[in-house]
Amino acid sequence: MKAAILGLGTIGSYIALYLSDLEILEELVLVDYDKIESKNLKNSAFLRRHVGMLKTEAIQEIIDESNDIIIHPIHAKFIEGETKLPISVDYIIDCRDITYNRKNIDVRLYFSGRSLIVDCRNESKYEVEKEGIYTSTLTRTDVINAANAATMLFKTKIINRFINERVVYRHELDTPKITACDFLDERKSNSSDYVYESCESESTLLNLHESVNTIIDMNQSRPTTLFVGPRDHSSFTKIIPKDTLVNITDVMECLTNSIDLPFRYPYYLVAPGKRGSEYFIELIPETGAA
Repeated sequence: MKAAILGLGTIGSYIALYLSDLEILEELVLVDYDKIESKNLKNSAFLRRHVGMLKTEAIQEIIDESNDIIIHPIHAKFIEGETKLPISVDYIIDCRDITYNRKNIDVRLYFSGRSLIVDCRNESKYEVEKEGIYTSTLTRTDVINAANAATMLFKTKIINRFINERVVYRHELDTPKITACDFLDERKSNSSDYVYESCESESTLLNLHESVNTIIDMNQSRPTTLFVGPRDHSSFTKIIPKDTLVNITDVMECLTNSIDLPFRYPYYLVAPGKRGSEYFIELIPETGAA
């Protein structure tokens, strides 16, 4: 396997190290223009001795200490369609904090709330380039667990099915609902975690069609709480009275009206759920924090 990693920050630095531990990895392209600062040490794979070094050089140094992998460092910003990779790779993995339009990038990894998002859509377009922000406090352990989970997708080659089917997979760091294997086998019954490329008019709500029946059924049973952002630290909350949502139009209008806020994001994952006797819907923003 040959792979390229764009961005060697929080998740990107650990993904580079963990992929290099896989026996199937032969060559790795590392792309990052930045140098390491003290503020980068908290939740990344870098050590204090790396401060002032290029991120590509530091990761190559760490990998070289334990693995015999061919490393190709590129000290530059990656511009799709212009930046030439030195080798042909099986996967281009985007771990940058800036969300860019993308056409041929295979996988984008980022955090949204306390979830790792594995976004395998292509032809994704944004009105503006968006810098990612963290919507919750992540620890080094959280990042390591997320990187391990993502690495297993490559080791088992489940990532190939994700890419072919343009999946957006949400891996919850606190209470994982299902494993990636279960996710594929049971996606019809666990549709709130499964996302297809949406049609243009509904692209803001990534998996509306897969979640709408669950949302309607919940709302027919009792009032439903809507959270814009993760449930435990949402930016906006409202109660949807019982029997308010009876069809997809009702659901779409309710959700889109609720995200018409000053700090609106271009995409949200729709995640219906239940905790105790409470039915709720989370609209998880694509923050793009990597």
